[in-house]
Amino acid sequence: MMTHANACSQSYDALVANCDRDFPTRNKKQIQVDLPRTFQDEVFYRVDEDEDNNNILKAIGRVCMAYSVRNQVVGYCQGFNFIVGRLLQVVTEEESFWVLTALLESILPLDYFCNMVGVMVD
Repeated sequence: MMTHANACSQSYDALVANCDRDFPTRNKKQIQVDLPRTFQDEVFYRVDEDEDNNNILKAIGRVCMAYSVRNQVVGYCQGFNFIVGRLLQVVTEEESFWVLTALLESILPLDYFCNMVGVMVD
């Protein structure tokens, strides 16, 4: 298993590559459950037979999984898929990952998304 320090020093592509090597995790399972729920009523995210439409959900899944590998303390929290989904409308997949990383590790306080005190206060 990769340590947090090792994961933090890896590139986005390396983190994505490591996601498939690990055994299924609680994070991976929850991300797979949440992906089809991501903005179900919006055409941009709609899943149908067209593989191109599935690419956006796959990108959301990759970003969320890569972050859960990068920061195993936080892992994945429900709702990250919606943040990443919106980011992917305006920036690339890798940029979405780094914006999510900045939000979670530098901008929002830890209690905002872990024990949810910040959310309840807001």
